[in-house]
Amino acid sequence: MVRALAVGVVALLTGCAPALAASGQVHATHTVTVEGELVNHWTIDEPGDCGIVGDGTLTVKFQTTQIARVLPYIDKFASSETGHFGSWIIGTPLPPHAIKDRGWIKASGTITRVDNTAPRPSSDGSPCDPVDKQGCGELPLKLHGGVPKAVPGRYDKRRISVDLVADDFEFPRKPCGSGTLTGWSDFRFVGGDRESGVLRITMPRESRLKRRRVVRVTGSDHKRRGGNDVTRRATVTFKKL
Repeated sequence: MVRALAVGVVALLTGCAPALAASGQVHATHTVTVEGELVNHWTIDEPGDCGIVGDGTLTVKFQTTQIARVLPYIDKFASSETGHFGSWIIGTPLPPHAIKDRGWIKASGTITRVDNTAPRPSSDGSPCDPVDKQGCGELPLKLHGGVPKAVPGRYDKRRISVDLVADDFEFPRKPCGSGTLTGWSDFRFVGGDRESGVLRITMPRESRLKRRRVVRVTGSDHKRRGGNDVTRRATVTFKKL
C-alpha cells in the first residue's frame, strides 16, 4: 500500500541510484510539489413525505507547502503496486548510499460544501421542516486540527501515485450534505487503484527530468457510484536543483 511505503521504506541502492556526487554519495536532484482537486457532484432522493431530494457539490483543493528535496528515478529492482518489479521512486537520499520513499509532505487546502437539497412535499400538503444547511461553505482543510499532508509515491515503472491525508470529508459533522465519499482515496467511489484508491499519474522518460529544468506531470480520473460523481485531478512538479 502506498501509505506504508511513503512512511519510509529504506532501500540500499549503492549500485542502482543514478545521482551520485563526486564522493559517491547519493544526493537530491529536484524539488517536488503536489497540487490537486477533487469534486464530488452528489445526489440524494429519499422516498416518502418530506424526504430529502436534490443535489450538491463537495470540492477539495490542496497544494503542498513544504520544500521537499527528492531524487526521482526508475529502480528496475523495486517492487511496484502491480506486483511486479520495476518502479518509479520519488526518493529521499540518506547519504552516503541509501534512499527511502519520500514521506508525507505538509500541505494547505480548502473543503467547500454546497447543498441544494430540499424536502419533498408531503402528500397531504402539511409543511415539512426545512433542510438544515449548517456546515456549508468553505473551510480550511485540516488533519486532527493541524495541516493535511500529501505524497507523490511509487506505483510502477510508468506511473507514480498521489495521495492525500486529511480529516474525514464529513467532518465536522454538520447537517450540510456532502455525499458519501469520505476521503481522497476512498476506493469505493474514486477511479484510482481499486485497493488503495490513489490517483495514478503517467511519468515521462527519465531523460526528460535530466534535461529540463521544470517538468510537470498531470493526471485525472472519474467515477460514478451510488449517487456520487467524483472527478480528481493532480499535478506533480519537479524542479531541478
